[in-house]
Amino acid sequence: MAELKIQTGWGAELSADAQDCLQLIREAASVLRSLNLDPALEADRNIQSSLLKLMKSLEETENRVDRISAFLESGLRTYESLERELTEEARKLGSGVFLPEVTDSTSHLRSLFEENSKNSNRSEEKEEE
Repeated sequence: MAELKIQTGWGAELSADAQDCLQLIREAASVLRSLNLDPALEADRNIQSSLLKLMKSLEETENRVDRISAFLESGLRTYESLERELTEEARKLGSGVFLPEVTDSTSHLRSLFEENSKNSNRSEEKEEE
């Protein structure tokens, strides 16, 4: 029987990337807020309007990236929990020859996965409310 391999490590990298993006957005917003424009430029309504739109867009983007980051964190917790359960179930099954009795355990693993997926979906729906 083939060995079950679970890919790990990429989740932490994605989470770090999301935090880096948030930091860049916050730095850009900070630079815009600290601009000391020439009074003649400040009087130009087009420039003021453009700066306000840019600031609003940065805030909206920050909020979106923050929600994506929260989703990643939640998904990673669920994934890691399921990974631990699968690893424990695999240990209980042992390794070596695939016996007919093991098929019941395979069904059990499938039901664990489906149960965790349903629980994850429910928690995501609650978070959206």
